[in-house]
Amino acid sequence: LSWLHYITLGVRFYCIIPPRLIISDAHSGLVAAIRKGFPGASWQRCKVHFMRNILAHVPHKEKNAFAQQLKAVWLAPTREQAYRRAEELCQQYERRFPKAIRCLEDGLEDSLAFYTFPATGC
Repeated sequence: LSWLHYITLGVRFYCIIPPRLIISDAHSGLVAAIRKGFPGASWQRCKVHFMRNILAHVPHKEKNAFAQQLKAVWLAPTREQAYRRAEELCQQYERRFPKAIRCLEDGLEDSLAFYTFPATGC
């Protein structure tokens, strides 16, 4: 069975209101199924999976410090501040961890879709 089948089956079975934002890893088949099954919904790359992809290119002894700065990107109160934090991180580490920075730059936009929605205050 296809990704599309599994995704839409749950919504139909539980009579869920169609989602406005769907978060998943960046598997191309899954993303394509989400876009086809939920036209009009936004898709966001899961930051946990994305961080794992990025941190795979950072030496173990450097991971904690790098990860703390990386997490700060998604904790920024606005999209603009998230981009600024990401740019600072890229400038600081681009020579030391070029693969990690390339991964971050390539996928950052896909991980920031939540900023288009109003904060709930929760």
